[in-house]
Amino acid sequence: MAQTPSERRARLAREQYRLSPSTAFGSVADESILVRFLSDDPEGWLFERPATEDALAWLERFDLDTWNALAVTGDAAWGFAPIGRQRPDLAAFSDGEREPMAIVRRPWGSPVRRLTIGGATLRLRPGFNPLRQSRRLHDDDGLIARVTPHRSSGRYCDLTWSWERFPAMPDLVALLVTYTVTVERATAVDVPVTDWKG
Repeated sequence: MAQTPSERRARLAREQYRLSPSTAFGSVADESILVRFLSDDPEGWLFERPATEDALAWLERFDLDTWNALAVTGDAAWGFAPIGRQRPDLAAFSDGEREPMAIVRRPWGSPVRRLTIGGATLRLRPGFNPLRQSRRLHDDDGLIARVTPHRSSGRYCDLTWSWERFPAMPDLVALLVTYTVTVERATAVDVPVTDWKG
């Protein structure tokens, strides 16, 4: 059976970066993960464990008009896309499914983003130092992780994840939050020109 373009990009990323399976996320307590933007083909963000240089995941550079992107680990893949038209929310779709498996709500007038995944709701808040533009990921039990963007000369930044503990599906959480942060930094107040229906 012929592969779709997304399947071909996922295979290329897995082969090129030798991505670990999803279980590699959350296997090391109190770890940091470096997220580097690479202009190689395929272009996107590579998630790495600095101590061992293990490649954990890859996030495709999103299309600047539609915000659509592919996210891949060694054994899983999701499509990321906006839903809605006015300051759209962001969502993750598993292959072949029309209903999102996770949504990031972006309400007007609030810097807090609410990520709903399964039965859990996580909150992504601005950090204490506005100059660093860092974010803090929380649930009802407290802090989960800090996400710190690094300055970049171009449109796309690198990031560092500093985990305190791991939620359910930490691979998808990390990829979707990174997608959210990088979309918002790269597009400012822009909204996509199409409404992706899945």
